[in-house]
Amino acid sequence: MQIVIHQGKRMRREIVSKLEQLARKYQLTMLSEDGSETGTKVISSNLGNLYEYSEGELAVMFIPAEPRPRAWSNVKRKCLASGMIPRQIGDCEGAFSFNPSDHRQVKTALDVIRLRRKKRISPDPLRALRAGLSRTAHNPEKLSSTRPLQAPRFDDQSSDSTLGPPSGL
Repeated sequence: MQIVIHQGKRMRREIVSKLEQLARKYQLTMLSEDGSETGTKVISSNLGNLYEYSEGELAVMFIPAEPRPRAWSNVKRKCLASGMIPRQIGDCEGAFSFNPSDHRQVKTALDVIRLRRKKRISPDPLRALRAGLSRTAHNPEKLSSTRPLQAPRFDDQSSDSTLGPPSGL
């Protein structure tokens, strides 16, 4: 699919996969499976991956680090209820394909592997944050303006203190 991207006065056309469109729309991080530019692109989380299953169809794979049969049965139930197609069913893991233009299926896929949007800071607060950091970096006395916390001292001379080890041991 071709998308027209506006860059100021110029426009450029580029071919974008369904997975890249989904990553842009939901502000997700896309990785290459083997770390190279030519490798299979995936959107990864702790519980699984989103990947391109076929032309125009994406898939969600549920692969937890530890076997979680109850979680897998809940994932199966949610995916089947939203109309996803089971592609691989195991005891504690599996994969479902879905249509990326169906909002309900996309939301279910993001939910079952707990994918969250990348947090982005708008330009104004980011500029203020950078300015504040640069001011403190050039003024070390601003960093030490508050007194650091000190650990309580335990010595034998302060026997009336309620803190510290009991005397006579």
